[in-house]
Amino acid sequence: MENNPYAPPSSEIPTEEAKTSPVGRFFKVLAGVLLIIFSLLILIISIMGVVAGIRHLFSDTIQNAIALAQLLGATLFLVLGIWLMKVGIRLVSGKKKPEEANRKPIWVKLFLIYVSMGAIGMVYSYLIMSSGTLPMTPEQRAYFDNQGMLHYLLFFSSTLLNLAAGITLFRLRAIAVKLLLISLILSPILMLYTVFISGYSPASSAEQILSLVASLVGMGILIAIFLYSLNLKKQGKLT
Repeated sequence: MENNPYAPPSSEIPTEEAKTSPVGRFFKVLAGVLLIIFSLLILIISIMGVVAGIRHLFSDTIQNAIALAQLLGATLFLVLGIWLMKVGIRLVSGKKKPEEANRKPIWVKLFLIYVSMGAIGMVYSYLIMSSGTLPMTPEQRAYFDNQGMLHYLLFFSSTLLNLAAGITLFRLRAIAVKLLLISLILSPILMLYTVFISGYSPASSAEQILSLVASLVGMGILIAIFLYSLNLKKQGKLT
């Protein structure tokens, strides 16, 4: 291989570390420190949740299904905390993860964590409400008791659909785009069903605003991840 006479000496070629400005490096370190602190909080809370879940499994006062759902949720948060800790340490140290040709994008991993926590949270909420351990107003109890098969079919189907979309997108499968599109179409239908058909009536205006904001945020996340999956498909990263 011939040497290029116009190429600069190798000692003069800037490295990746040299290309990073001091300001950029400062913000990376700051983000890493904040991420480490946040991950520590998640780890502490999740460890407490795991311990509580194990205790509840051997307790006679709480159903095993509820304790198991709590244990699974805490374990998922524990894994999330460990992963965030690794990312934070990498940002602070400045070390880059070795590039791999088939390495999955970070947003794919985050979306899978998001839908997994949503699925566990929904199952856990249903279990504690059906068992009567969650304090509810008479109106909320009447609303929960009056829900029929259609209500649970719609909401559990939506949850399973989101989970399937998260898993297939994590595996970089093209079918994830179709699943996300179906979920995106189903979301406003569920919102309309909840407001106008199911008889849901928030206890206060603050709760009504909170429910609306949560629904809009969830739909916004779905729209963003759907557009992201379309971009991945155009780049040929989905098979």
